[in-house]
Amino acid sequence: MHIIIAVVAGLVSLIMGFLLGITIHRNRLKTTFNNAQQESEQILEEAEKERQKIINDAHREAKQEAKLRRQNAEKDYKQKRSEISKIE
Repeated sequence: MHIIIAVVAGLVSLIMGFLLGITIHRNRLKTTFNNAQQESEQILEEAEKERQKIINDAHREAKQEAKLRRQNAEKDYKQKRSEISKIE
Protein backbone atom coordinates (compact mmCIF):
# COMPACT_ATOMS: atom_id res chain seq x y z
CA MET A 1 0.00 0.00 0.00
CA HIS A 2 2.84 2.39 0.82
CA ILE A 3 4.36 1.71 -2.57
CA ILE A 4 1.15 2.77 -4.35
CA ILE A 5 0.99 6.00 -2.35
CA ALA A 6 4.64 6.69 -3.12
CA VAL A 7 4.13 6.05 -6.84
CA VAL A 8 0.98 8.24 -6.95
CA ALA A 9 2.76 10.98 -5.00
CA GLY A 10 5.70 10.72 -7.40
CA LEU A 11 3.44 10.97 -10.44
CA VAL A 12 1.57 13.95 -8.97
CA SER A 13 4.89 15.64 -8.19
CA LEU A 14 6.14 14.90 -11.68
CA ILE A 15 3.00 16.33 -13.29
CA MET A 16 3.07 19.42 -11.06
CA GLY A 17 6.76 19.95 -11.83
CA PHE A 18 6.08 19.60 -15.53
CA LEU A 19 3.21 22.11 -15.38
CA LEU A 20 5.31 24.50 -13.29
CA GLY A 21 8.13 24.20 -15.81
CA ILE A 22 5.77 24.96 -18.68
CA THR A 23 4.40 27.99 -16.81
CA ILE A 24 7.89 29.34 -16.08
CA HIS A 25 9.00 28.78 -19.67
CA ARG A 26 5.87 30.49 -20.98
CA ASN A 27 6.46 33.52 -18.74
CA ARG A 28 10.06 33.77 -19.93
CA LEU A 29 8.92 33.63 -23.55
CA LYS A 30 6.38 36.39 -22.91
CA THR A 31 9.05 38.54 -21.29
CA THR A 32 11.47 37.92 -24.15
CA PHE A 33 8.78 38.69 -26.71
CA ASN A 34 7.76 41.91 -24.95
CA ASN A 35 11.38 43.03 -24.70
CA ALA A 36 11.93 42.33 -28.40
CA GLN A 37 8.76 44.19 -29.29
CA GLN A 38 9.80 47.23 -27.23
CA GLU A 39 13.25 47.17 -28.80
CA SER A 40 11.80 46.98 -32.30
CA GLU A 41 9.48 49.91 -31.55
CA GLN A 42 12.43 51.92 -30.28
CA ILE A 43 14.44 51.08 -33.41
CA LEU A 44 11.52 52.18 -35.59
CA GLU A 45 11.20 55.46 -33.67
CA GLU A 46 14.92 56.15 -34.06
CA ALA A 47 14.72 55.30 -37.77
CA GLU A 48 11.80 57.69 -38.19
CA LYS A 49 13.74 60.48 -36.45
CA GLU A 50 16.77 59.79 -38.67
CA ARG A 51 14.55 59.76 -41.79
CA GLN A 52 13.05 63.12 -40.83
CA LYS A 53 16.51 64.54 -40.14
CA ILE A 54 17.74 63.40 -43.56
CA ILE A 55 14.69 64.94 -45.25
CA ASN A 56 15.17 68.22 -43.38
CA ASP A 57 18.88 68.32 -44.23
CA ALA A 58 18.18 67.62 -47.90
CA HIS A 59 15.50 70.31 -47.95
CA ARG A 60 17.85 72.83 -46.34
CA GLU A 61 20.63 71.95 -48.81
CA ALA A 62 18.24 72.28 -51.74
CA LYS A 63 17.19 75.74 -50.53
CA GLN A 64 20.82 76.81 -50.20
CA GLU A 65 21.62 75.47 -53.67
CA ALA A 66 18.62 77.29 -55.16
CA LYS A 67 19.64 80.52 -53.44
CA LEU A 68 23.20 80.20 -54.72
CA ARG A 69 22.04 79.49 -58.27
CA ARG A 70 19.64 82.46 -58.14
CA GLN A 71 22.46 84.73 -56.93
CA ASN A 72 24.75 83.48 -59.69
CA ALA A 73 22.02 83.98 -62.30
CA GLU A 74 21.37 87.53 -61.05
CA LYS A 75 25.10 88.25 -61.13
CA ASP A 76 25.38 86.93 -64.70
CA TYR A 77 22.30 88.93 -65.71
CA LYS A 78 23.72 92.16 -64.27
CA GLN A 79 27.07 91.51 -65.93
CA LYS A 80 25.47 90.93 -69.33
CA ARG A 81 23.24 93.97 -68.93
CA SER A 82 26.35 96.00 -68.17
CA GLU A 83 28.08 94.64 -71.29
CA ILE A 84 25.02 95.44 -73.40
CA SER A 85 24.85 98.98 -71.97
CA LYS A 86 28.49 99.52 -72.86
CA ILE A 87 27.87 98.35 -76.40
CA GLU A 88 24.89 100.70 -76.86
